[in-house]
Amino acid sequence: AAIHAVPEAADGGPLAKLRDGDIIAIDGVTGTLNVQLTDADLHQRSAAKIDLSQNQFGVGRELFGLMRANVGSAEQGACALFPAAAAHEC
Repeated sequence: AAIHAVPEAADGGPLAKLRDGDIIAIDGVTGTLNVQLTDADLHQRSAAKIDLSQNQFGVGRELFGLMRANVGSAEQGACALFPAAAAHEC
């Protein structure tokens, strides 16, 4: 993978402010992901609300429900088995 985007949209991060039609530039060499909006436009938007209870069943998704519900951020090791543990302990 060129870029790892953590599931921070569920926490109301910048990814939750993107909308259909937004233009995103991905640079695999530098590992950056940028949306082509002004900072003012991005800050003006509210984060989309993520309903984690939807789409939990079918096509094998229920097998990983525990992992989706408990995974931490990449900065904390993206650990789903021991969410309270430090990254080096996972």
